[in-house]
Formats: sequence, structure tokens, C-alpha cells
Amino acid sequence: DLLKTKTHVENHMAELLTKARQHRTISLFADFVNVAGHKYFLICGYDLTDCMESENKLRVSEQRYRRIFENSAMGIFQSVPEGRYLTVNPALAKMLGYDSAEEMISSVTDIGRQIYVDPDERNALMERIKRDGTVIVETRLRRKDGSSLWAVNSVKSVYDDQHRFLYFEGFILDITEFKLAEKALMESEERFKTLTNSAPIGIALINRDSSAVYVNPHFTSILGYTVEDLQPQTGHWYELSYPDPEYRKQALAAWAAAFETQGITERTFRVCCKNRQYKIIHFCVTPMNDGRMLLTCEDITEQKKIQDALRDSEEQLRLALECGNIALVDYDFEKESIYLSPQYYRQMGYTPDELNITAKNWPDLIHPDDRPQVLSTFKRHLSTGGESYYEA
Repeated sequence: DLLKTKTHVENHMAELLTKARQHRTISLFADFVNVAGHKYFLICGYDLTDCMESENKLRVSEQRYRRIFENSAMGIFQSVPEGRYLTVNPALAKMLGYDSAEEMISSVTDIGRQIYVDPDERNALMERIKRDGTVIVETRLRRKDGSSLWAVNSVKSVYDDQHRFLYFEGFILDITEFKLAEKALMESEERFKTLTNSAPIGIALINRDSSAVYVNPHFTSILGYTVEDLQPQTGHWYELSYPDPEYRKQALAAWAAAFETQGITERTFRVCCKNRQYKIIHFCVTPMNDGRMLLTCEDITEQKKIQDALRDSEEQLRLALECGNIALVDYDFEKESIYLSPQYYRQMGYTPDELNITAKNWPDLIHPDDRPQVLSTFKRHLSTGGESYYEA
């Protein structure tokens, strides 16, 4: 039909069905030719099926890339060494304070001076890209209003099939909030170290595997161990601190329970220090939300010795009073309380329930004839001190 009105036909698209019942897209070329006085109808066809499928795949891929480019929360760009942007996506324009990608492309003529806080960083970045291919760096960028932000910048060079340079392509992620949080954490840790370094008690931050993250100077002065000593590769500190296997087993069980306890736990152990001397250490354990444990410790060795000596002295006094059948009356003037020893009750024939003696009525126990003398001697003793002996 076409040849009825035309002398020839070019690039006429037609769908043909092959013998194998497959559809193929063919570009047809048709014309009339005269050969030895005879008129022939000459048709040539070019199969475009594979080419068109490739074009469709390329179009789908480009559409997919365009959707990612337009909708990504990460900044995406293409730029040239001269300092201009070829493309930027909406996320990058918004990140840097521009109303649109078009505005950013048209208004930024020198990326190094307009976008980088330090213009030399872009020059150094391009040199690294030439050397390494792809570069990922943290850098400070400048917004349209002059304020700055921290970003992770991932950039690479793009080449054509002949390996000729085309442009830079990169991704930018705003990490300002992360950097601010990191700075706040560092300041917090610095304050923590400043506080704990001057603390009069030992402080340590312990992982669940019992390795130490931090120990303050007083911890080391008490036990001798440094943070390097309390690492898995230098020997388990439980084995160093509790050489006796049976005692270590009890300590391990106590520490494991402390890790699982939500509140503050107190423990007292006999610990072997780095110099192999033993000390009585009182620990206070506070589990943290991240699974670690904040540990404070205090050397109570001398305090324990004093307590033991006092207990022994009190026991010796008790035995002496019992053996000597000596009654003891202890009058506490500050608390206005009075204590009568068991020997007193036995000598007087009373039981504690029968004899309700207080700091106010104790003179009632004295015989009325002797009471004035006793009270007078008692008052004189309070005013002048010394020891007073008298019978009543």
C-alpha cells in the first residue's frame, strides 16, 4: 500500500512473527528496481528487537536512577573540576539551604569557595581522587546563609568508554547532629575523668567480660592495677585478685549477681593487690544501661583492723566483768540513755523487764539515806572530772 503512493519506503516499523512464533520488531526498507527490463519489488529488513529491548532496559534503569536521585535523603551531585555543578538532587539543595536544585546549580560557580568552609579541601580532594579513584572524607560545608555543617563526602571520577574523564560524582550525608553528639560525649567523658581523677575513692568502668575501660588514679593507688593490667590479654583480673580457687569461685558468683542486679550492690572482699599484698576492699557496684558496670572501691583494711581490735577489746572487757562479777552502768549524756550490764541485774536480783531504768529515774535505785551524798558526788565529778569512789 505504501509503494502505491511512494517510490520507496524507509524505516517502516513492523511486527513480524517468526517461524518459532516469536514477535520481532523490524525496520523495513522497500523500493522498486528494474533488472534487465523486469520490475522487482525489493524489501530489506533490519531486526531492532534486541536493540529496542536494550533501550527499554536503559530507560527503566534511568527512570529508577532518577527516582533515587530525586527522592533520596542523601545529597547527590555531579560536578566538574572547574567548580560548577552539572546536577544536584533536591536533598542536597535543601541540605545546603537553597530553594531548589536549579537555584543551586545556577548560583554556585566556585564549589571550593562557596561550598567548602576550607576551599583548599576541595583541591586536596580532587588530588586524592586522581590517585585513589574513590575518596570518602569528613568535611565542613557552608550553607547558603553562611552557616556550616559537618558532612561525609563520598566522591569518585566518572569516565566514558574510552576512559576519558567526564565529571565527578558524589554523595553527601549530613552528620552535624552526630558530630555534636560526639562532641557532647567527649566533653562528658572529659568531665567524668576530671571528676573521677580527683576522687578520694577508687573508680573503674568494667565491661561484661571483666575487662576495664577506665580506672582512676586512686583505684591504682589502692590495688596497684592499671587499666592495661585489667585486659583479657594480660590475664583475667579475677585470677590476679583472688588467687585462691575456692574464694575466687565465691567472688565470681557475687560479681555475676551484681551484673544482673538493677540497683546498687555492695560487696566486701579480701583482694590480692598487684604487689601481692592483701587488702580488705569494700566495693560498690552500679550496673549501667549499656551493660557495663561502674565500680567504686575503698580500702577498709585499717578500719577492719580497728573494728576487729575493738570487738576483741569489748570481748575481753565482757569476760573481765563476768569473771570479776563487776556490774557496769554506762550513762550517755548526749543521748540521755543508760545501759546496765547483765551483772548489774544479777547483783540486784532484777530482770530487764522488771527494772525500767532511764536517765531520769536512775537515782531511785539509791537508798534514800545515801541518795544526797551520791548525787552531790556525781555532780562534783561532772564539774571537776577525775575518778570518784564511794560506797552507797
